[in-house]
Amino acid sequence: MSDAVVGLLGALVGGVAAVGGAFLQARSAAQRQTQQAKKEEIRRRAESAEQLKEQQRTLARRYLFQLDEAVDSLLHRLDNWMRHGGQGWAGARDPGYWEVTTLYIVARALGAERVLALEGVYLDIDALWPDGSSDLPPRAVEDALGDAVGEDFFQYDRLALSEAVLDRAELGYRLLVYSEFRRRYDDAEWKELLEPARRALTSLDQDQRKSLERSLIAVKKQIEAIVRTRRERQADEPR
Repeated sequence: MSDAVVGLLGALVGGVAAVGGAFLQARSAAQRQTQQAKKEEIRRRAESAEQLKEQQRTLARRYLFQLDEAVDSLLHRLDNWMRHGGQGWAGARDPGYWEVTTLYIVARALGAERVLALEGVYLDIDALWPDGSSDLPPRAVEDALGDAVGEDFFQYDRLALSEAVLDRAELGYRLLVYSEFRRRYDDAEWKELLEPARRALTSLDQDQRKSLERSLIAVKKQIEAIVRTRRERQADEPR
């Protein structure tokens, strides 16, 4: 074999080796890039999921737990009223106590719900629970009260009652504590504004109370379904 042919074959083998080496390097680099992209996607999704959970926690802590507690307090008052003689027992010891405290308990449930509308929280709930686990209709508490009491308790009388426990805060609205509400209620102008609510609530009969209780139990389940969904997701996550 001539030197020229040997040289040609050597150059050919060298070229093939160089091309093969370059191909292997390129494939290795592509694999590293793919792996890095996958890691980055996993990290991005984890960060996005954590941000979503934090937003859900913030909304639940600021609004939903407050509404749930207020509805729960009203359910306890209805139970005491219907089954344990609370009105007669309290009235015998402190006339007027039952009326004003019942007014406050109902106002807190309405007020906690009113904040959701005033601060646009229903839109946030729909955005943060896009899987449909949120099923809390606007004005659920107010509608339950209106349906139970009837046409004599007008919508704006219910609205006035809800606003009787609200005060503007730096970042939105807050619910008044009982002592603050009591001072407001003792004010002549507020007392006149709240008189229709007082009359409507003190005249509730047993059937109306039961109707209100049934509706509020459904509302409470809707509130807790949102919070429970978040808790279940946390429980299912690997630790």
